[in-house]
Amino acid sequence: MKNFFASRLLALIAIALLAINLRTAVSSLSPIVGFIQAEISLPIIAIGLLGIASPLAFAISSSISYRPAKRFGVEATLVLTVVAIVLGQLLRAFAWDTFVLFLGSMLSLLGMGIGNVLLPVMVRKYFADRVGPVSAFYITLSALSASIGSLFAVPLADQFGWRFSLGQWSVLAVLTLLPLIPLLRNTHPASEDAQRAKLKLWRSPTAIAIAGVQGMTAVNGYVSFAWLPLLLIEHLGQSQADAGSLLALFAIM
Repeated sequence: MKNFFASRLLALIAIALLAINLRTAVSSLSPIVGFIQAEISLPIIAIGLLGIASPLAFAISSSISYRPAKRFGVEATLVLTVVAIVLGQLLRAFAWDTFVLFLGSMLSLLGMGIGNVLLPVMVRKYFADRVGPVSAFYITLSALSASIGSLFAVPLADQFGWRFSLGQWSVLAVLTLLPLIPLLRNTHPASEDAQRAKLKLWRSPTAIAIAGVQGMTAVNGYVSFAWLPLLLIEHLGQSQADAGSLLALFAIM
């Protein structure tokens, strides 16, 4: 019984920390594009590609995330996911050209995308009797993740440089490993039921309708994360700090 409650506590901490890391790479880049352009050439097409990175990485990760979870277990897969987030954030911070910046973004976003898919699995595994409250808890934290990424991007870039502003989120990701690693003792391959349930989704009109709604909201969200700060700066004369703050407000709303 003691081990059961200890595992639940560690799982809750891991879920919370991972949720806080799920959007930092999405929202922390566009407010400081001006700082990055002072060192690295970022033509408009490159900014567009960096904006595409989020939905592209999340789409790819949604299709591949169950494979490692099925083979290695959800806890082990999430450990690898957090490592990918850390490496991607650091690669962005040390980027010397646009390609490396895009590569680091894709790596961290792929990790975040897999985390998006597997967090509900963690909730069902450890909190089958509290799925609703725990899901609401981590979804709220993931929204907070998007807002803090943009809110602190410019002040940190002003104070310490854009590389620190991007790279410091890797420290937050490393903290997620602290509760996850002890949970590896509970990891085991996923059952075939999850895969069968996934296949049945394509036959469900409700699931298809939800996918359509989510797709439209994703277009709205990720276009705004990529371009809203630049539009506010160029067309409304907002400062970079104010543009980042308004993007944070958008994320919270």
